[in-house]
Amino acid sequence: MSTGHPTLVIGVGNDLRGDDAAGLLVADRLRSRLGDSAVVASDGDAADLLGRWEEVDSVIVVDAMVSGRAPGTVVRHDVGAEPLPVSAFSGSSHSFGLAEAIEIARALGTLPSRLVVYAIEVEATVLGAPLSPPVVDAVHRVVEAIAAEVEGIRSVAPVVGAESLRRPRPVRACHARGVGSPVQPAPTSEAATTPHDAP
Repeated sequence: MSTGHPTLVIGVGNDLRGDDAAGLLVADRLRSRLGDSAVVASDGDAADLLGRWEEVDSVIVVDAMVSGRAPGTVVRHDVGAEPLPVSAFSGSSHSFGLAEAIEIARALGTLPSRLVVYAIEVEATVLGAPLSPPVVDAVHRVVEAIAAEVEGIRSVAPVVGAESLRRPRPVRACHARGVGSPVQPAPTSEAATTPHDAP
């Protein structure tokens, strides 16, 4: 899918399950700033993601995760520098989700030349739950970070740099959502921040 825009932002989530809607809310807020053609929403199915970033050189994906960090913590992962561990996003309701889509595209040679994943630590993902306050705050910070990154104001978003991901933690993503396996320590290209660390 060619958007005619240098960067495509994909918000991933489930708007019926509380904090799992975080990626969708980020996408919704970015549309007015970046334009409808530059921002899309997805339920995280691998086939949908592969179709959306086809023929796009630069992609930013926003999703929810559960890693044991404080709710509202934001993690930025440069997929071009290091693969996204499958176990980190194995809790999707789909058999193949974000991590699988990335590795399928890599194997086929169709991975965007630049692909960044923003993951927001969530708190409540039960059916019908509202977004928790820390996640609402994180949504605002991620919107500002991605807008700055897309507009070329900074090459690294302002939410990055407070907490190293080299500390191993069990991480799983959630879209109604199972428990993933522990993941290996993340590469130095990743960083995270807690809700009050951003400028």
